[in-house]
Amino acid sequence: MTMFTSQALTFLFLVVFRAHQLHAAPKMAGIYDIWIESIHECDDPGSDEVKFSTELTTTDNNLMTWNTNWTWPYDLDDKVSGSFTSTKWTPTGWSDKSYTKELKPFCDVVHKIAPEFFASLIGGMGLPLQCPVPAGNYELRDFPTNLHFSKFPVLEYGRYQVDVALSKDNSRIGCCRTVLNILPQDR
Repeated sequence: MTMFTSQALTFLFLVVFRAHQLHAAPKMAGIYDIWIESIHECDDPGSDEVKFSTELTTTDNNLMTWNTNWTWPYDLDDKVSGSFTSTKWTPTGWSDKSYTKELKPFCDVVHKIAPEFFASLIGGMGLPLQCPVPAGNYELRDFPTNLHFSKFPVLEYGRYQVDVALSKDNSRIGCCRTVLNILPQDR
């Protein structure tokens, strides 16, 4: 066998091997389900004026749901802004890189980018499906822990820590941390 033929066969083997690896490799993103693992207060709740207590429960049908009581001291109007910070889990712990998105005004942005979530959450508390959401004490029972957002048909799979912070007059008034898993959707 000539040197050229040997190199050509080695190259061909590497191409076929790499194609097999790519074909057999798990997908990094795609159609998904989001499963909530935990919900609690962030390390920095700010003034802690937005109060909530949340528990994850299992129904008789073996479905996970969450129940929460919220106290919003202000109307969620155009004076309340928010931020969304997402950090991905890595083999060494939470990544030091994160994605942050400002949500101004908070209620209108959430209503626009996640209409189904907004309707389920706000409707589940017995409120009209519109902004502003009035200040008050609200209860949500048996909210499903699996989520999907139609405006985001594909997401990157993995375990994430998501902080949603609310601010008024540039001061943080509360923050909710959710740990969730984005998994391939069962078909």
